[in-house]
Amino acid sequence: MEIKETVIELKEQKLYAKEVKKYQTPYGEIELKRKVFAPLGSGKQVCPIEKKAHIIKTSTPKFAKMVSNKYNNAPAQAVQKT
Repeated sequence: MEIKETVIELKEQKLYAKEVKKYQTPYGEIELKRKVFAPLGSGKQVCPIEKKAHIIKTSTPKFAKMVSNKYNNAPAQAVQKT
């Protein structure tokens, strides 16, 4: 799948990229098209969908909580198997 990059200026930010990213959920891995914005000049990139969904790296909050509970209550080898 090829996604073209387009630059759009929007309130001192520009659309940096349109890309597909994989996210981990309790129901399996999903792929979403996302837009990444960057301030004009330099600064931290912002992805509105990740900010609204409270994504932690590539995991949804519910999935991150499930994994952290497993690490807390079981040895690492047991977590890897499930």
